[in-house]
Amino acid sequence: ASENHRVLAVAYAQAGMYDDAEASFEEAMALSVRSVYAVAGLGYLYALRGQKREAEGTLAELQTRAQTEYVSPVALVTVHVALGNIDDALTWLRRAHEERRGWMAYLKVEPLLDPLRANMEFTKLLQAMQLN
Repeated sequence: ASENHRVLAVAYAQAGMYDDAEASFEEAMALSVRSVYAVAGLGYLYALRGQKREAEGTLAELQTRAQTEYVSPVALVTVHVALGNIDDALTWLRRAHEERRGWMAYLKVEPLLDPLRANMEFTKLLQAMQLN
């Protein structure tokens, strides 16, 4: 159930429906004890809203949690892309590729990654995955 709220929240955020997105992210976190993906999604939303400090706070939380539990590189890509940290996003995207994260199958079509599409390193990753 929390995954449904998180996916809905991302869709709301991408549609510019930020209040609805925030409510869905909060519901996802309430149902999942702050899953890393819900935290990353909230960071994504904060960055889209221009709340850089809050978005960076979610990154800090994810990095702290990574010291004691697994944090998917996909979660870190999500926040870095929204903050415009292209180099960091690409670093974590390469890590996700190395870990063979299933989410990578959507690399070519995931709207969240649109800010990376003009980047040559992103294009090379698409080619390496034979998704070009």
